[in-house]
Amino acid sequence: IPSILNQEGTESCSRHLFYVVIQKVNIVLTDLDTTIHMDGLMLGFCFIEIASRFNRWRLVFLIFLLVYTALLLLYLDYAPIRWDETPHLYGGLLLSRGQFGEYLRESAFYPPLFDVTTALYFKTIGLSVFSARLVAVTFGLLSIWIVFEYGYKLYGPRNALISSVLLASMP
Repeated sequence: IPSILNQEGTESCSRHLFYVVIQKVNIVLTDLDTTIHMDGLMLGFCFIEIASRFNRWRLVFLIFLLVYTALLLLYLDYAPIRWDETPHLYGGLLLSRGQFGEYLRESAFYPPLFDVTTALYFKTIGLSVFSARLVAVTFGLLSIWIVFEYGYKLYGPRNALISSVLLASMP
Protein backbone atom coordinates (compact mmCIF):
# COMPACT_ATOMS: atom_id res chain seq x y z
CA ILE A 1 0.00 0.00 0.00
CA PRO A 2 2.71 2.58 0.81
CA SER A 3 4.38 1.82 -2.51
CA ILE A 4 1.28 3.02 -4.34
CA LEU A 5 1.36 6.36 -2.55
CA ASN A 6 5.10 6.80 -2.88
CA GLN A 7 5.12 6.18 -6.64
CA GLU A 8 3.13 9.25 -7.60
CA GLY A 9 2.39 11.01 -4.31
CA THR A 10 -0.55 12.92 -5.79
CA GLU A 11 -3.07 10.14 -6.18
CA SER A 12 -6.45 10.90 -4.74
CA CYS A 13 -7.74 9.10 -1.71
CA SER A 14 -10.47 7.31 -3.63
CA ARG A 15 -8.10 6.06 -6.33
CA HIS A 16 -5.66 4.85 -3.70
CA LEU A 17 -8.42 3.10 -1.79
CA PHE A 18 -9.69 1.51 -5.00
CA TYR A 19 -6.28 -0.07 -5.48
CA VAL A 20 -6.16 -1.15 -1.83
CA VAL A 21 -9.57 -2.75 -1.94
CA ILE A 22 -8.85 -4.51 -5.22
CA GLN A 23 -5.51 -5.82 -3.96
CA LYS A 24 -6.71 -6.88 -0.52
CA VAL A 25 -10.14 -8.31 -1.30
CA ASN A 26 -9.83 -9.21 -5.00
CA ILE A 27 -13.31 -8.01 -5.82
CA VAL A 28 -14.42 -7.51 -9.38
CA LEU A 29 -17.00 -4.81 -9.73
CA THR A 30 -19.74 -6.44 -11.74
CA ASP A 31 -23.07 -5.05 -10.62
CA LEU A 32 -24.52 -1.94 -9.02
CA ASP A 33 -24.79 -3.38 -5.50
CA THR A 34 -21.10 -4.19 -5.41
CA THR A 35 -20.27 -0.71 -6.72
CA ILE A 36 -22.36 0.95 -4.01
CA HIS A 37 -20.81 -1.28 -1.36
CA MET A 38 -17.32 -0.44 -2.63
CA ASP A 39 -18.10 3.29 -2.59
CA GLY A 40 -19.13 2.95 1.05
CA LEU A 41 -15.87 1.16 1.85
CA MET A 42 -13.88 3.85 0.07
CA LEU A 43 -15.71 6.58 1.96
CA GLY A 44 -15.04 4.78 5.23
CA PHE A 45 -11.37 4.41 4.43
CA CYS A 46 -11.15 8.11 3.50
CA PHE A 47 -12.73 9.01 6.86
CA ILE A 48 -10.24 6.78 8.67
CA GLU A 49 -7.36 8.38 6.78
CA ILE A 50 -8.55 11.89 7.65
CA ALA A 51 -9.20 10.92 11.28
CA SER A 52 -5.74 9.40 11.61
CA ARG A 53 -4.22 12.79 10.86
CA PHE A 54 -5.93 14.25 13.93
CA ASN A 55 -4.92 13.50 17.45
CA ARG A 56 -7.40 11.05 18.95
CA TRP A 57 -8.04 13.40 21.88
CA ARG A 58 -8.97 16.22 19.52
CA LEU A 59 -11.26 13.86 17.63
CA VAL A 60 -12.98 12.81 20.86
CA PHE A 61 -13.32 16.47 21.80
CA LEU A 62 -14.79 17.32 18.40
CA ILE A 63 -17.35 14.50 18.68
CA PHE A 64 -18.21 15.63 22.21
CA LEU A 65 -18.61 19.23 21.05
CA LEU A 66 -20.90 18.22 18.17
CA VAL A 67 -23.13 16.10 20.42
CA TYR A 68 -23.17 18.84 23.05
CA THR A 69 -24.14 21.44 20.43
CA ALA A 70 -26.95 19.26 19.11
CA LEU A 71 -28.31 18.80 22.63
CA LEU A 72 -28.13 22.53 23.33
CA LEU A 73 -29.94 23.44 20.13
CA LEU A 74 -32.66 20.84 20.56
CA TYR A 75 -35.22 22.96 22.46
CA LEU A 76 -33.44 26.29 22.54
CA ASP A 77 -36.53 28.46 22.08
CA TYR A 78 -38.91 26.33 24.15
CA ALA A 79 -38.58 27.99 27.58
CA PRO A 80 -39.95 31.49 28.20
CA ILE A 81 -37.58 34.44 28.47
CA ARG A 82 -36.06 34.70 31.95
CA TRP A 83 -35.40 37.87 33.93
CA ASP A 84 -31.62 37.74 33.45
CA GLU A 85 -31.93 37.49 29.66
CA THR A 86 -34.13 40.56 29.34
CA PRO A 87 -31.51 43.36 29.61
CA HIS A 88 -29.26 41.77 26.98
CA LEU A 89 -32.11 40.96 24.62
CA TYR A 90 -33.41 44.49 24.95
CA GLY A 91 -29.91 45.90 24.43
CA GLY A 92 -29.45 43.76 21.33
CA LEU A 93 -32.85 44.87 20.06
CA LEU A 94 -31.98 48.54 20.54
CA LEU A 95 -28.63 48.11 18.77
CA SER A 96 -30.18 46.16 15.89
CA ARG A 97 -32.66 49.03 15.37
CA GLY A 98 -29.87 51.62 15.50
CA GLN A 99 -31.06 53.29 18.70
CA PHE A 100 -27.60 53.88 20.19
CA GLY A 101 -28.60 56.74 22.49
CA GLU A 102 -31.38 54.71 24.06
CA TYR A 103 -28.98 51.76 24.41
CA LEU A 104 -26.43 53.92 26.27
CA ARG A 105 -29.12 55.18 28.65
CA GLU A 106 -30.56 51.71 29.35
CA SER A 107 -27.55 49.36 29.25
CA ALA A 108 -24.45 51.43 29.88
CA PHE A 109 -23.43 49.41 32.93
CA TYR A 110 -23.06 46.13 30.96
CA PRO A 111 -20.08 45.34 28.72
CA PRO A 112 -21.34 45.72 25.15
CA LEU A 113 -19.88 42.57 23.51
CA PHE A 114 -22.84 40.31 24.28
CA ASP A 115 -25.38 42.95 23.25
CA VAL A 116 -23.53 43.77 20.03
CA THR A 117 -23.32 40.07 19.17
CA THR A 118 -27.03 39.69 19.92
CA ALA A 119 -27.75 42.60 17.59
CA LEU A 120 -25.68 40.94 14.83
CA TYR A 121 -27.59 37.69 15.29
CA PHE A 122 -30.89 39.60 15.18
CA LYS A 123 -29.82 41.25 11.92
CA THR A 124 -28.59 38.05 10.24
CA ILE A 125 -30.95 35.36 11.56
CA GLY A 126 -33.97 37.42 12.50
CA LEU A 127 -35.64 38.65 15.65
CA SER A 128 -36.51 35.56 17.69
CA VAL A 129 -35.81 33.88 21.00
CA PHE A 130 -33.82 31.21 19.15
CA SER A 131 -31.43 33.74 17.60
CA ALA A 132 -31.05 35.54 20.93
CA ARG A 133 -30.19 32.35 22.80
CA LEU A 134 -27.91 31.21 20.01
CA VAL A 135 -25.54 33.98 21.12
CA ALA A 136 -25.19 32.35 24.55
CA VAL A 137 -24.67 28.95 22.92
CA THR A 138 -21.95 30.43 20.70
CA PHE A 139 -20.11 31.99 23.63
CA GLY A 140 -20.48 28.77 25.63
CA LEU A 141 -19.02 26.65 22.83
CA LEU A 142 -16.16 29.10 22.35
CA SER A 143 -15.45 28.96 26.08
CA ILE A 144 -15.34 25.16 26.05
CA TRP A 145 -13.01 25.20 23.05
CA ILE A 146 -10.69 27.78 24.68
CA VAL A 147 -10.53 25.73 27.89
CA PHE A 148 -9.68 22.62 25.86
CA GLU A 149 -6.89 24.36 23.94
CA TYR A 150 -5.46 26.01 27.03
CA GLY A 151 -5.56 22.76 29.00
CA TYR A 152 -4.10 20.87 26.05
CA LYS A 153 -1.04 23.11 25.94
CA LEU A 154 -0.50 23.28 29.69
CA TYR A 155 -1.65 19.97 31.13
CA GLY A 156 -1.98 17.50 28.26
CA PRO A 157 -4.85 16.15 26.19
CA ARG A 158 -6.53 13.99 28.84
CA ASN A 159 -6.80 16.81 31.36
CA ALA A 160 -7.93 19.20 28.63
CA LEU A 161 -10.81 16.90 27.69
CA ILE A 162 -11.82 16.42 31.33
CA SER A 163 -11.71 20.18 31.92
CA SER A 164 -13.85 20.95 28.90
CA VAL A 165 -16.42 18.28 29.82
CA LEU A 166 -16.60 19.64 33.37
CA LEU A 167 -17.11 23.17 32.06
CA ALA A 168 -19.84 21.95 29.71
CA SER A 169 -21.64 20.18 32.54
CA MET A 170 -21.88 23.32 34.68
CA PRO A 171 -25.35 24.93 34.64
